[in-house]
Amino acid sequence: MSKPFEKVNSHEVYHGKVLNVRVDTVRYNEKDIKWEIVEMGSAVVVMPLIEEDKFVMIHQYRYVTGKFIWEFPAGRAHDNEQLELCAQRELAEECGYRARQFKKVLTYYPSPGVMTEVMHLFIAHDLYESHTAQPDDDEIIRTEVLDAATIDTMIQKGEIQDAKTILAFYYWQLHKEELKAHFLPKAK
Repeated sequence: MSKPFEKVNSHEVYHGKVLNVRVDTVRYNEKDIKWEIVEMGSAVVVMPLIEEDKFVMIHQYRYVTGKFIWEFPAGRAHDNEQLELCAQRELAEECGYRARQFKKVLTYYPSPGVMTEVMHLFIAHDLYESHTAQPDDDEIIRTEVLDAATIDTMIQKGEIQDAKTILAFYYWQLHKEELKAHFLPKAK
């Protein structure tokens, strides 16, 4: 299938540490259209499964929202960083754990109308404490272990508003039997 938009021009408006902004002029149906694009790289979201249907969640202050919000740990991949290593790093920095088992289960665009960011959802299991990693300087985080029923209730009440966390949780709910079989083999 051919691409319906032909790029005519592109210029960078802003170059930052976390993101870049560019404006493309594209031709579509013989008209020129301006397209504002936020360039971001890959990021990971980690669901730390601590035991059957119990997860480590973070309650993190987000300056942009002006409040603490509930989330699964997540973060941007560094240049050329392998995604599983990024997931391991974020889990350690934000929760103080590492995982012996990781499974990448989903890749998605969080906002494809304006952003190039691609997110990768990992399930982490067989956790153990990490004593070497520290949160980033701009992170205010506390962790808590919550069961699936509590997380579901918090989503329904609007207490969890983070889209990547809601998506991750409902992915788990839809595929939990298959994922439990992978991470929690039946006892012999």
